[in-house]
Amino acid sequence: MEVSRNTGVDLKDVPKLMADVSDSDSLRRMAKQGDVVLNCVGPYAWFGEVVVRACIEEGTHHLDLSGEADYLETMQLKYDRLAEEKGVYVIAPCGFDSIPADLGTTYLQQQFGGDLNSVELYMQFHTGGKPAKLNHGTWDSGILMASKIFLMRALDKQLHPDPLPKPKYGLAQRLLHYIDVGEQHSAKGWFFPNPMPDQRIVRRSQRYFYHKENKRPVQVNAYFGERNFFVSLFLIIGVAIMGLIAQFKLGQNLLIKYCEIFSLGMVSKKGPTQEEMDNHKFTFTLIGKGWSEKSDDGTGKETHSQPPNKTKVLLVKGRNPAYGATNEIFLNCALTVIQQKDKLPKKGGVYTPGVAFANTDLVDRLNKNKTKNGVSFTLV
Repeated sequence: MEVSRNTGVDLKDVPKLMADVSDSDSLRRMAKQGDVVLNCVGPYAWFGEVVVRACIEEGTHHLDLSGEADYLETMQLKYDRLAEEKGVYVIAPCGFDSIPADLGTTYLQQQFGGDLNSVELYMQFHTGGKPAKLNHGTWDSGILMASKIFLMRALDKQLHPDPLPKPKYGLAQRLLHYIDVGEQHSAKGWFFPNPMPDQRIVRRSQRYFYHKENKRPVQVNAYFGERNFFVSLFLIIGVAIMGLIAQFKLGQNLLIKYCEIFSLGMVSKKGPTQEEMDNHKFTFTLIGKGWSEKSDDGTGKETHSQPPNKTKVLLVKGRNPAYGATNEIFLNCALTVIQQKDKLPKKGGVYTPGVAFANTDLVDRLNKNKTKNGVSFTLV
């Protein structure tokens, strides 16, 4: 009823499938009836794995929006080989942050016109001076992810036993710093290391390209920020405190139960209003540095004798990140899987979007989507 009212489209005759995450048979019946399942039900650490397993068992591709790094990497460890055997593509995350960050890095690498050495990702929200509002589901996922931050090193060792080559021209991690790219709608303000998993996701893609395709791995650091120095400083302190509290079960329960109090009203169990969503914009500024000439010898090893001499910037922007841009990205990812399966990696498996969609027209497809929430990729 609500969707019909908001869209003006009568959906009462659209068939509905009932599935329960506590009933594996119902999940398999659901998966059996489609080519692709778009899983929007988080936190995925609680509800995601059973859906992934049901899809693989029924030969159905699975896409989700998870931002929970431990969940994403655990799914790769547990199901990559089985998904490959079944010819099933499990691709995640496919939302407003990881498609710009991960697929954006792959796209910048393809369009660089030389060898790309490093990318710095700057993520920024624009809310017209009003605080951004989040739904409690996004908050819950973030708390669960923060609770497992100290377990990620062990997961790294299992997932990535073979190290990447040490770069000759390394990319230093920066703490709180100011940057102004100088282009309209690009990064401007005070930025700090992004607590979201984008950096880990891009690095997983780069590991794949190096180990599977002998491509030179791109270094990446991801940042989040605000124009106001004190707001950015407040966010750093807030994230650190929440991360510490989340290490304890009681702390997790308190953070989830009293999300509005701990977030100072930025998280609501009712979610943001339509007006707040429409006024919420985001930008990703990807600053790529490398060399104007290619000298890859086919092994992916470092071959340049001089420091990087070229910079290229990719701007990715959109509106209503959680409920507008993400919807459009997610649906176009699913259509790409259905319509361009021959452009996906040759075998099924658990993939990041930067790997899965590297040879598809997903970026062009999104650029041609001229809607109010549309996402655009623009090279500067």
